[in-house]
Amino acid sequence: MYDNRTPFNFDIFSESADTAQIPDLKSTSADDIAECLRGAFQDPDYQPPVLPRVAVEVLRMSRSEYLHINQVVEVLEQDAILAGRVLRLVQSPLYAGLVPIKSLKQAVVRLGLETLREVVMTVALDMRVFKASIYRDVMVQLQHHSRATGYLSKVICRYTGVDCEFAFLCGLLHDVGIAGMLIILSEKRTKHSMPALTPLWPTIEAAHDTASGLMSQMWGMPDEITKVLGSHHNLIGAKSIDPLVATIRLAESIADEQGFGISIPGQPPTGPIDGNHRPTLETSVEYLGVNDKTLELIRKDAHLVLKTLVA
Repeated sequence: MYDNRTPFNFDIFSESADTAQIPDLKSTSADDIAECLRGAFQDPDYQPPVLPRVAVEVLRMSRSEYLHINQVVEVLEQDAILAGRVLRLVQSPLYAGLVPIKSLKQAVVRLGLETLREVVMTVALDMRVFKASIYRDVMVQLQHHSRATGYLSKVICRYTGVDCEFAFLCGLLHDVGIAGMLIILSEKRTKHSMPALTPLWPTIEAAHDTASGLMSQMWGMPDEITKVLGSHHNLIGAKSIDPLVATIRLAESIADEQGFGISIPGQPPTGPIDGNHRPTLETSVEYLGVNDKTLELIRKDAHLVLKTLVA
């Protein structure tokens, strides 16, 4: 029931929220910049990028069991840009049905609130999070990787029986910490040219899951999501594993296999930015009880979903 579920905390979402007072980057030294990144997320005044108010309201409404379709439509119509992008996405092959969706009301009826929540969150991240004035190529790759991981997490849940209520959002949001760090670098760059990501990557890799969890917490996401985001790299050797963590890591591995990984300048094209290696795949598969036949079926479904994603 709604009252028993962890609520979204919406007080943090304010279009006028102050941004953190992060020290300007005064050196092109990778060590200095890495220290700045670590300090930024430890700063008590840090605030993540603010999501659109309408997106926040849709997230709130999606947790309610007593809601009329027209109420959702009225909220979406308050943000013409977001509504237009939502409508464009639901008209894509990913959500296409026999009858094309031509209005927001049709979208709500066709998709249902849970899927609509996923669509709105996807659009909101595209508008406010997966954007930076530098490192654009990596940010675009991160955007595609995150979407792919979200969709594939839902595919995997169909085969494993893992509760899929938050699977898509966990997959979509799992690497927002990387985006958050890239945004900080972009906003605080000086007249000096920024160093390549390669020397900064050890810091980003080590800190991004904690940063993702922090951003999720500050966005007021349910505890279930925040916990998964903050620990999604604690898989190998862990005494206990959250099923959604294993699901996300398997989804990431398959996304990487099928061309939706992220490579940074200075590293081989096959080197994923998110540290997916064979042990991750094997540990995830073992924990989820996925045999070779089921894994092959998941990969086939994943191929179809990802093909639609880029259509």
